[in-house]
Amino acid sequence: MRYDASVAKQELQALFDIKGRADEVREYLAGVARLLPGSPCTFAADGSRTIYFLGRSHWLLRAPLEQEIGLLEELRPDDATEELSVVLVSDSYAFFEISGTDAPDIVSIASPLDIGSRAFPEFGATFTEAFGIKALLARKPGDRGAYELAVDRSYENMVAEYFRRILR
Repeated sequence: MRYDASVAKQELQALFDIKGRADEVREYLAGVARLLPGSPCTFAADGSRTIYFLGRSHWLLRAPLEQEIGLLEELRPDDATEELSVVLVSDSYAFFEISGTDAPDIVSIASPLDIGSRAFPEFGATFTEAFGIKALLARKPGDRGAYELAVDRSYENMVAEYFRRILR
């Protein structure tokens, strides 16, 4: 079967793993982003930066790679309070964008997560499984039906091959 979908590997991005209580993280990120996600398992896009709120105390900040040095200077991970953990993990994840009319079908092949709009609405983000490995899945807003899937970079070629086989 041919799918009306495409999968594109995204360029390497600046990525920070942040752990801490929501109120402390919000205060810490206030100078870095104007818009923060309101509840766990969601994300917010603030210009070129995306902040994923993945659980009670787990956040990811993603930005173009050229912002990495500036973000390091702004975030000062070594100066974070004892209650916060801020770790640069840019080279840890490989991101793929799945888009097109049949994007939900492609995501459903890759992951057992219920991605129906009631269970996984726009701006939804969570860790799940894809092709049997841990993955971050986010549902982008808009009519395009686009998703982002991130996996440990060591699985990048395997996941790309699985997508290639689905789409051929």
